[in-house]
Amino acid sequence: MDKRIKNPFYPLVALAIVVSAVIAGLVFYFMPPGSLYDFNTGQDQGWKLDGVYCGDQTTKLQSLSGPPVWQDHTDSASQPLKDPIGNGKGSISFPLSGFAGCSSSCLWWRIDFVSPGLEKQTAWQNLKGYSAKLVDRASTAPAITKVNAQLLFRVRKSDGSITFLREVDNAGQPVFCPLQKNWTSCKANIATSGYTVMNLIVRTMGSCIKPGSGFLEGGLYLDDVKGAK
Repeated sequence: MDKRIKNPFYPLVALAIVVSAVIAGLVFYFMPPGSLYDFNTGQDQGWKLDGVYCGDQTTKLQSLSGPPVWQDHTDSASQPLKDPIGNGKGSISFPLSGFAGCSSSCLWWRIDFVSPGLEKQTAWQNLKGYSAKLVDRASTAPAITKVNAQLLFRVRKSDGSITFLREVDNAGQPVFCPLQKNWTSCKANIATSGYTVMNLIVRTMGSCIKPGSGFLEGGLYLDDVKGAK
């Protein structure tokens, strides 16, 4: 005689385990890859700002080294400034309001969005480049030259020295991505094999405003930074 206890809930338990496994598989399938910063956690995900510099010099027009501003109202899945508030999905930004321009000797400014350290993040190593979505809402009155972006890697070479990698065209000139008032997808094809990727740097730059010619009254937004294998 079979003395094992017949539990009528065993089939339900087995079904629950199967369903849980299927759900876990779907969650894993739809989870974003490790090489992605989508800023959909309500946080800046460890990014920082560095600037505001005068052109390609080390002279700072404005001291800026803290975290960017996480913006709930602007996400790349929606039109700028129209993402529903409270859904945790957003972007990071640098508000340019009040930045009145540059010194008389400076023709253009630059601001860098800098990622957290990536040297121990295997998902960000051996990439063939990366992409990012940006939007320029730093309008002026009157209008100035549009803002451009440049995607770079900060890497360590095999000899321990630090350098930067950027995409160049056939003539050896750096490639820039002109930003628009709506989301712009920027992409850089940069092979990182043989280097250790330490940081991503999304560089933004624009013309200086001459005294009395206008002012910056919006911001620059960054979202969906994704590595390319």
